[in-house]
Amino acid sequence: MDTVMPEAQSDQQGDQTPGGWRAHIFRLAPLVLTLFAAYAIYQARDLEIRSLSEPGPGMWPLIVSSVMGISSLLLIVRDIPEDYEPWSLRSARVLGGIAVLAAFVWFFDVLGFVPSAFLILFIWMKVLAHESWRLSLLLAVAGAFSLNYIFVDVFAVPFPPGLVVITSGG
Repeated sequence: MDTVMPEAQSDQQGDQTPGGWRAHIFRLAPLVLTLFAAYAIYQARDLEIRSLSEPGPGMWPLIVSSVMGISSLLLIVRDIPEDYEPWSLRSARVLGGIAVLAAFVWFFDVLGFVPSAFLILFIWMKVLAHESWRLSLLLAVAGAFSLNYIFVDVFAVPFPPGLVVITSGG
């Protein structure tokens, strides 16, 4: 009596069964993120890392890239497809958020940090999250100035000059 295990049937039938390569397509995004994180870690080595007590310019990219790499590796190994929503027209909002983030990079060089942060936060709140005008404006203003305070005054990040340069002077 010749019995074939379900796994063997899946392998013999290839792409036609749910066990084929298409069942693992959800692992593609974490794989790309893992490769990107590895490249970012490699690039961070070219910057000074120094120590935790006196971090260099490469410390933060190294930490963020390492966390992203570890997280994406965990997604490759332990993630399950039932956790995902099906793609729909609403999924395009994610692409809109990425486009706004890319615009932020361009506006950052042209306008400076505060106006760029205000624009990205406002667009995310009003257009992508469908919040009210009042809440969107309030959160965009508060967020832009709070982030400016954190990065410029607390972390002493030197931003390029833009239309609006705000420092506490201390």
